[in-house]
Amino acid sequence: MWRMARKHDDVQRLVPALRQADSEAFGILVKTLSAALYRYAYSIVGESNTAQDVVQESFLSIYRSRTKLDLNGSLRTFCFHVATRRALDALRSSTNIAK
Repeated sequence: MWRMARKHDDVQRLVPALRQADSEAFGILVKTLSAALYRYAYSIVGESNTAQDVVQESFLSIYRSRTKLDLNGSLRTFCFHVATRRALDALRSSTNIAK
C-alpha cells in the first residue's frame, strides 16, 4: 500500500497512518528521512556514532509522540526539530562527561 515517500507531500501523507500506529508508514518515514537526519545530526555533533544514536533516539521520540502529530504541521520539519533537540542533548551530555 505504501511506497517510499520522496517529496515533502508524500511524507506529509504519512501523518494519519502514523497517528494510528501504522508500522509500515513508520518504516517508510524512517527509510525516507534517516539519511538526511543522519547528515544533519552529524553536522551538529561531528561524530558518526553519536549522530547514529541521535537519529535512533529521534525516531524513538517521534514514534512515542505519534498520536500528537499535527495534521496541519510539517512532519519533516517536526522530525528535524526532534533531531536538533536530541543532537543538542548529546552535545550537552558529552560536555558534562568531559568535565
